[in-house]
Amino acid sequence: MTSDYPIDIIIPVWNKPVELRNCLSGLVSNSPNARLIMVNNGAEREAEQVIEEFADVLDERALLISTPHNLGFVKACNLGLARSTAVCSMIAHDNISVTEGWLDPVIALMLEKQEAGIVFPVNLDKESKENRSEEKYKETFDGAFGAVAIKKELFDSIGGFDEELDGDKWALSDYLRRAEKNNFLVYKACSSHVKVPETLQLGSPLRREKQKLFSEKVYKERWGEQLLFAVLLTADETILNPDELRPFFIKSARLGHRIEILSDAKVFKKLAKEGWQTLHTSIQLKKLPTFFSYKNGIKALQGLTNSSGNILVIQGGLKLNGFPLIQLDDFYNLQIFQDS
Repeated sequence: MTSDYPIDIIIPVWNKPVELRNCLSGLVSNSPNARLIMVNNGAEREAEQVIEEFADVLDERALLISTPHNLGFVKACNLGLARSTAVCSMIAHDNISVTEGWLDPVIALMLEKQEAGIVFPVNLDKESKENRSEEKYKETFDGAFGAVAIKKELFDSIGGFDEELDGDKWALSDYLRRAEKNNFLVYKACSSHVKVPETLQLGSPLRREKQKLFSEKVYKERWGEQLLFAVLLTADETILNPDELRPFFIKSARLGHRIEILSDAKVFKKLAKEGWQTLHTSIQLKKLPTFFSYKNGIKALQGLTNSSGNILVIQGGLKLNGFPLIQLDDFYNLQIFQDS
């Protein structure tokens, strides 16, 4: 069965009737090409009445799913995904704010790129103007459950989220890795803007922390640590070749690792012209001061080392004493590249 709409919006609902009404009103007004799948996740009567009211008004533009009690956010998402018949589904928190046309870039990207399996809008409550990209889209490993689109083809291939994990970073990161393993890519639709405020965490803090630690442990057992690879590139570098590093950096970013490229003005200009700044949100190209680039690069590497416990500095022809180094051949032969 196919849908009359190109996208379904899945909203797990659990109380907060005032916020919920505002959220649904905005979604209905600004998403004319979408069907709403509202998952009543054990909500109290006041919130339940709100979604029943919207379901009645929207008629065939709405699907209401009810559970006997609160199953948790991840299970509610999976219920919605399983009932979706559209090309893709947008999971949204019930406090999201959207504007006219917010879904158009997401749908266009899903249709344009066969390999696009997951698309995140830009959350204006999370990203500063300085960090927003001017491109139509960009590969990413950064996003949150507040707003995330899943292609039906991906869901049909790998199923839903792991319901044993948290409804936060680790369950989402695990899904992104599973998508990559099945040859789907993750994008950010840079012109799709939403606002998703921080959600008040309910329940026992101790229980939430225990779940978080368990989820992190499971993720690392499945996929390994999330690493930071750093490299210093100046005009004096004679061993490291950016063209050879490029596919390995892209693969690393798709696997959830971060890459920091510290370069002098000359190298920066060359790499920027070649589009390195648009490769992936996890690949950061940073320009060092024109004078004393090597010295400033060492200082920047020291700052990265102090702030990250999982950093590896790729050794080239420059002197890099005192850092957690990895030789170039060892980097190319890392298990993360062999397993994927």
